[in-house]
Amino acid sequence: MEATQTSFSNLQQQHAQLQTKFEEAEIQNAQLRSELANKTQIIQQMKAEVVRNEEFVVSSNIIVTFSPEHFRVNGSTVTRINSTGWVGCFTKPVSKGIHRMSIRNPGTDGIMFGVLNAAKTSKYLTFGANKSSEAAMMNNADGYLYSAGKYPARNIWPREGQEWSAEADLEKRTLHFFIDGIQQQHHFMSIPVPLVFAIDAFYQDV
Repeated sequence: MEATQTSFSNLQQQHAQLQTKFEEAEIQNAQLRSELANKTQIIQQMKAEVVRNEEFVVSSNIIVTFSPEHFRVNGSTVTRINSTGWVGCFTKPVSKGIHRMSIRNPGTDGIMFGVLNAAKTSKYLTFGANKSSEAAMMNNADGYLYSAGKYPARNIWPREGQEWSAEADLEKRTLHFFIDGIQQQHHFMSIPVPLVFAIDAFYQDV
Protein backbone atom coordinates (compact mmCIF):
# COMPACT_ATOMS: atom_id res chain seq x y z
CA MET A 1 0.00 0.00 0.00
CA GLU A 2 2.81 2.38 0.93
CA ALA A 3 4.62 1.61 -2.36
CA THR A 4 1.45 2.45 -4.31
CA GLN A 5 1.09 5.80 -2.54
CA THR A 6 4.74 6.62 -3.25
CA SER A 7 4.32 5.77 -6.94
CA PHE A 8 1.14 7.87 -7.12
CA SER A 9 2.89 10.81 -5.47
CA ASN A 10 5.78 10.58 -7.91
CA LEU A 11 3.38 10.57 -10.86
CA GLN A 12 1.64 13.66 -9.50
CA GLN A 13 4.97 15.47 -9.19
CA GLN A 14 5.95 14.48 -12.72
CA HIS A 15 2.54 15.63 -14.01
CA ALA A 16 2.95 18.98 -12.25
CA GLN A 17 6.43 19.42 -13.70
CA LEU A 18 5.21 18.60 -17.22
CA GLN A 19 2.28 20.99 -16.79
CA THR A 20 4.67 23.78 -15.78
CA LYS A 21 6.94 23.08 -18.76
CA PHE A 22 3.94 23.03 -21.10
CA GLU A 23 2.70 26.41 -19.83
CA GLU A 24 6.20 27.89 -20.19
CA ALA A 25 6.39 26.54 -23.74
CA GLU A 26 3.02 28.11 -24.58
CA ILE A 27 4.19 31.50 -23.29
CA GLN A 28 7.40 31.22 -25.29
CA ASN A 29 5.43 30.16 -28.39
CA ALA A 30 3.12 33.18 -28.05
CA GLN A 31 6.15 35.47 -27.75
CA LEU A 32 7.74 33.93 -30.84
CA ARG A 33 4.51 34.31 -32.80
CA SER A 34 4.29 37.97 -31.82
CA GLU A 35 7.91 38.54 -32.81
CA LEU A 36 7.39 36.73 -36.11
CA ALA A 37 4.31 38.85 -36.94
CA ASN A 38 6.24 42.02 -36.13
CA LYS A 39 9.20 41.00 -38.33
CA THR A 40 6.84 40.05 -41.16
CA GLN A 41 5.19 43.47 -41.03
CA ILE A 42 8.58 45.21 -41.08
CA ILE A 43 9.70 43.12 -44.08
CA GLN A 44 6.51 43.97 -46.00
CA GLN A 45 6.97 47.68 -45.29
CA MET A 46 10.60 47.50 -46.43
CA LYS A 47 9.63 45.66 -49.63
CA ALA A 48 7.03 48.33 -50.42
CA GLU A 49 9.59 51.05 -49.83
CA VAL A 50 12.09 49.31 -52.11
CA VAL A 51 9.49 49.20 -54.90
CA ARG A 52 8.76 52.92 -54.44
CA ASN A 53 12.42 53.80 -54.58
CA GLU A 54 13.29 51.69 -57.61
CA GLU A 55 12.29 54.39 -60.06
CA PHE A 56 11.73 58.12 -60.34
CA VAL A 57 8.98 59.00 -57.87
CA VAL A 58 7.16 62.32 -57.92
CA SER A 59 6.50 63.31 -54.36
CA SER A 60 3.07 64.54 -53.28
CA ASN A 61 4.41 67.79 -51.84
CA ILE A 62 5.98 68.97 -55.12
CA ILE A 63 3.96 71.71 -56.78
CA VAL A 64 4.44 72.20 -60.52
CA THR A 65 3.81 75.63 -62.07
CA PHE A 66 3.74 76.61 -65.73
CA SER A 67 6.45 78.81 -67.22
CA PRO A 68 7.15 80.02 -70.79
CA GLU A 69 9.60 77.21 -71.62
CA HIS A 70 9.12 74.33 -69.21
CA PHE A 71 7.88 73.24 -65.85
CA ARG A 72 9.96 71.51 -63.20
CA VAL A 73 9.46 68.45 -61.02
CA ASN A 74 11.92 67.85 -58.19
CA GLY A 75 14.29 70.29 -59.91
CA SER A 76 14.43 68.29 -63.16
CA THR A 77 13.17 69.81 -66.39
CA VAL A 78 10.56 67.68 -68.10
CA THR A 79 9.78 67.56 -71.82
CA ARG A 80 7.51 70.13 -73.43
CA ILE A 81 5.87 69.78 -76.85
CA ASN A 82 4.31 72.63 -78.83
CA SER A 83 1.93 72.26 -81.76
CA THR A 84 -0.94 74.21 -83.25
CA GLY A 85 -3.14 75.18 -80.34
CA TRP A 86 -1.61 72.68 -77.93
CA VAL A 87 1.12 72.66 -75.31
CA GLY A 88 2.08 69.31 -73.81
CA CYS A 89 4.41 68.49 -70.92
CA PHE A 90 5.30 65.09 -69.50
CA THR A 91 7.61 63.43 -66.97
CA LYS A 92 9.95 60.47 -67.13
CA PRO A 93 8.32 57.04 -67.68
CA VAL A 94 7.55 54.95 -64.60
CA SER A 95 6.59 51.27 -64.44
CA LYS A 96 6.51 50.29 -60.75
CA GLY A 97 5.33 51.63 -57.43
CA ILE A 98 2.94 54.38 -56.36
CA HIS A 99 3.57 57.83 -57.83
CA ARG A 100 1.89 61.17 -57.25
CA MET A 101 2.24 64.43 -59.16
CA SER A 102 0.66 67.75 -58.17
CA ILE A 103 0.07 70.99 -60.04
CA ARG A 104 -1.35 74.36 -59.03
CA ASN A 105 -4.43 75.15 -61.10
CA PRO A 106 -3.63 78.37 -63.03
CA GLY A 107 -7.28 79.37 -63.32
CA THR A 108 -7.48 79.15 -67.11
CA ASP A 109 -9.66 76.57 -68.85
CA GLY A 110 -8.66 73.82 -71.26
CA ILE A 111 -6.01 72.02 -69.21
CA MET A 112 -5.88 68.22 -69.03
CA PHE A 113 -3.88 66.52 -66.31
CA GLY A 114 -3.27 62.80 -65.83
CA VAL A 115 -1.28 59.96 -67.37
CA LEU A 116 -0.51 58.53 -70.81
CA ASN A 117 0.95 55.36 -72.23
CA ALA A 118 4.70 56.07 -72.19
CA ALA A 119 5.16 54.46 -75.62
CA LYS A 120 2.71 56.86 -77.30
CA THR A 121 3.41 60.11 -75.48
CA SER A 122 4.73 62.22 -78.34
CA LYS A 123 2.04 61.22 -80.80
CA TYR A 124 -0.94 61.98 -78.59
CA LEU A 125 0.40 65.10 -76.93
CA THR A 126 0.79 66.62 -80.40
CA PHE A 127 -2.90 66.15 -81.21
CA GLY A 128 -4.51 66.38 -77.79
CA ALA A 129 -3.75 63.81 -75.13
CA ASN A 130 -7.37 63.19 -74.16
CA LYS A 131 -8.04 61.72 -77.62
CA SER A 132 -5.92 58.67 -76.85
CA SER A 133 -7.70 55.49 -75.77
CA GLU A 134 -4.75 54.94 -73.44
CA ALA A 135 -5.05 58.29 -71.71
CA ALA A 136 -6.47 58.83 -68.22
CA MET A 137 -6.97 62.56 -67.68
CA MET A 138 -9.10 65.10 -65.83
CA ASN A 139 -10.16 68.52 -67.16
CA ASN A 140 -9.76 71.60 -64.99
CA ALA A 141 -12.69 73.39 -66.66
CA ASP A 142 -15.42 70.96 -65.62
CA GLY A 143 -13.89 68.12 -63.54
CA TYR A 144 -14.76 65.47 -66.12
CA LEU A 145 -12.48 62.46 -66.64
CA TYR A 146 -11.42 61.97 -70.26
CA SER A 147 -10.15 59.00 -72.27
CA ALA A 148 -10.42 58.50 -76.04
CA GLY A 149 -12.06 61.93 -76.24
CA LYS A 150 -14.98 60.82 -74.05
CA TYR A 151 -15.82 61.70 -70.45
CA PRO A 152 -17.07 58.81 -68.30
CA ALA A 153 -17.51 60.60 -64.95
CA ARG A 154 -17.22 63.96 -63.22
CA ASN A 155 -15.34 65.00 -60.10
CA ILE A 156 -15.25 68.40 -58.42
CA TRP A 157 -13.23 70.60 -60.75
CA PRO A 158 -10.21 72.41 -59.35
CA ARG A 159 -10.54 76.16 -58.83
CA GLU A 160 -7.80 78.70 -59.43
CA GLY A 161 -4.91 78.27 -57.01
CA GLN A 162 -5.99 74.86 -55.73
CA GLU A 163 -3.55 71.95 -55.60
CA TRP A 164 -4.61 69.31 -58.10
CA SER A 165 -2.99 65.87 -57.78
CA ALA A 166 -3.03 62.57 -59.64
CA GLU A 167 -1.82 59.38 -57.94
CA ALA A 168 -0.98 56.31 -60.03
CA ASP A 169 -0.70 52.87 -58.43
CA LEU A 170 1.13 50.86 -61.08
CA GLU A 171 0.58 47.53 -59.32
CA LYS A 172 -3.22 47.98 -59.05
CA ARG A 173 -3.22 50.04 -62.30
CA THR A 174 -5.48 52.74 -60.82
CA LEU A 175 -5.36 56.53 -61.08
CA HIS A 176 -7.01 58.63 -58.35
CA PHE A 177 -7.38 62.41 -58.28
CA PHE A 178 -7.14 64.78 -55.32
CA ILE A 179 -8.18 68.42 -54.87
CA ASP A 180 -6.28 70.10 -52.03
CA GLY A 181 -5.53 66.63 -50.65
CA ILE A 182 -9.14 65.39 -50.76
CA GLN A 183 -9.59 62.22 -52.81
CA GLN A 184 -12.22 62.54 -55.52
CA GLN A 185 -15.03 60.05 -56.04
CA HIS A 186 -14.29 58.94 -59.60
CA HIS A 187 -11.05 57.33 -60.80
CA PHE A 188 -9.55 55.31 -63.64
CA MET A 189 -8.81 51.58 -63.66
CA SER A 190 -6.55 49.57 -66.02
CA ILE A 191 -4.23 52.52 -66.67
CA PRO A 192 -1.31 51.87 -69.06
CA VAL A 193 2.06 50.64 -67.77
CA PRO A 194 4.65 52.07 -68.21
CA LEU A 195 3.21 55.57 -68.12
CA VAL A 196 4.12 59.24 -67.93
CA PHE A 197 2.38 62.02 -66.04
CA ALA A 198 1.19 64.59 -68.55
CA ILE A 199 -0.26 68.09 -68.78
CA ASP A 200 -2.04 68.94 -72.00
CA ALA A 201 -3.07 72.61 -72.37
CA PHE A 202 -5.26 73.85 -75.21
CA TYR A 203 -4.53 77.35 -76.51
CA GLN A 204 -2.48 78.19 -73.44
CA ASP A 205 0.37 80.69 -73.62
CA VAL A 206 2.30 78.93 -70.87
